[in-house]
Amino acid sequence: MTSLGEEFLRRIREGFAAEERRDETLNLIASQNVVSPAARAALASTLGQRSHIGGRHVDHVETAMLEAAQTLYGTRHVEYRLMSGSLANQMAIVSAIPPGTTVLVMPRSASGDKSVQAHGYLRWIGARVVDMPWDYRRHNVDLERLRRALREHRPSWLIVGGSRPLFPYPVSAMRTEADAVGARILYDGSHILGLWAGGQFQDPLAEGADIVTGSTQKTLPGPLGGLLFCRDPELLRPIVQLCDGVLGDYGNARVAAIAVTLAELVAFGRNYAAAIVANARALAQGLAAEGFTIAAADLGFTASHQVLVLPDGWRAPDAAASLEGAGIQCSLVVLHQTAEAPPVTGLRLGTSGVTRRGMRATEMKLAARLMARALLHVEDIAAIRKDVHALRASFPNVRYAFPA
Repeated sequence: MTSLGEEFLRRIREGFAAEERRDETLNLIASQNVVSPAARAALASTLGQRSHIGGRHVDHVETAMLEAAQTLYGTRHVEYRLMSGSLANQMAIVSAIPPGTTVLVMPRSASGDKSVQAHGYLRWIGARVVDMPWDYRRHNVDLERLRRALREHRPSWLIVGGSRPLFPYPVSAMRTEADAVGARILYDGSHILGLWAGGQFQDPLAEGADIVTGSTQKTLPGPLGGLLFCRDPELLRPIVQLCDGVLGDYGNARVAAIAVTLAELVAFGRNYAAAIVANARALAQGLAAEGFTIAAADLGFTASHQVLVLPDGWRAPDAAASLEGAGIQCSLVVLHQTAEAPPVTGLRLGTSGVTRRGMRATEMKLAARLMARALLHVEDIAAIRKDVHALRASFPNVRYAFPA
């Protein structure tokens, strides 16, 4: 007779097996990446707590991680114990933003994270939340209207950065305008930490952001977690104190895996990040050539890891089911083309994971063709899936990484 515990184990193993089968697919999810063998080994290690006798070696790991962070991001003022980018936003908001103050945030319709909206963590501090003016055609901050909004609302903080970054935000110009009213800037860099580390997209700290938050599993190809960077150590101090009290113990093995990932970016990050952006542009160009309508085509499609596909001309009645059946992973997202027009459901594609597998422009053109076969030509899904599996099987290894 099977015990209840064994039944639970069977179900858990079924989940693991299903996830392993997903690894045979083409992963174009912008918020996911591939952890290297060396980082996985660190994640599975028995690295203990630093506060106990014999745990001094944990300090060596964390010191190396901070030195790698300084090499990549230009600062040692880092909080690294956070379990997600959203938690990093929470710690920054609660610790650094005065209660009851006015905060200008990137609107949800422009992909501002839900954690920094009026219904998110800002409500915990009683903030008055005002949407930042946004240029939907250019997929960026509307600087002229921002100037007027700053003088009208006199916010203490601006929060910029979202889940669909196509082009660098004008942080330097925003810094100048923020200084005029005594405001500071929080940059949500969840999607761009790996690009920043590799010298792509932008360096938000150097351009004037006071705090940068981010995730460790998107373009930064580590395990799930969050990072927070400050230019000013005094700004970081209350954040660290709050984390000391709230987090208590934390996963040292996970921190070690992040340290390995940062070391890999020190070694390979520039080539890796450049390849991600080149692949995103190649994917966008390939999709456009196949007949898809791509956002920001007149602006060069993208300067990041992401491509946004508008729902124009799709013949497949259920795009999500067709792509899943074909073994192509991506995200359905709500896109706003103007502030007034009703939103549409499109696709968000990302090239971080496929780049770390070693794919290049040729494979991006092939991926575009596979998507066209599924959504525009409505070919046999089983045949497409077979070709997707063959493509993925051609790239079994993790690139831009250390061996285990």
